[in-house]
Amino acid sequence: MLLDTGATYVSVPENLADRLGLRKMARGQASTANGIVDTYLTRIERLSIGGIEVYDVAASINPGMNHDTSILLGMSVLKNIEFTQRGDQLILRLVD
Repeated sequence: MLLDTGATYVSVPENLADRLGLRKMARGQASTANGIVDTYLTRIERLSIGGIEVYDVAASINPGMNHDTSILLGMSVLKNIEFTQRGDQLILRLVD
């Protein structure tokens, strides 16, 4: 996973979304470093990061993402997470 504070939603490559059984909902667009891309809105029932679990997460399915295992962790999750970097370690903690 890559933390992306500039992303509104968690973004999942289409290949991975298909394997995870994520349902394509409304069609949308996202502005990325590579320009405007077509996406599909979806919901992730449960997302786990280590010991952190969040539920009913707004996400997008991105057919244009090249790496089928790289998920962008956007603000739909990060708004609930406090993160601190110490040296080469990133510490994530769920905000109450």
